[in-house]
Amino acid sequence: LQMADAEKALRAKLADHRAPARVRLSVGRQGDGRVELSPMTSPPSTAWIDPEPFDPLGTPYCVHKTTWRDHYDERLARARARGADEAILLTATGSVGEGAWTTVW
Repeated sequence: LQMADAEKALRAKLADHRAPARVRLSVGRQGDGRVELSPMTSPPSTAWIDPEPFDPLGTPYCVHKTTWRDHYDERLARARARGADEAILLTATGSVGEGAWTTVW
């Protein structure tokens, strides 16, 4: 999947979409791409900063979010147990690295 193709697919999906949504760009092993939109009925309003460094940082699982989510789900469960909607994951140096189900950008 070339960047221009991904951008074109994303623009086509979003052309008539006005409601808040989660956007997922999936790229398969053969390089095939797919853009999906799903309703974001309740965007996170609170976040907990997980003080434990996020283990997969620097691995392929941190460079790109994948469909393997165990490492994110564990952190999200910790945040929700503390009453937060999202977990913010830190790098080994203490920098913000990622959200458990959102993207930090």
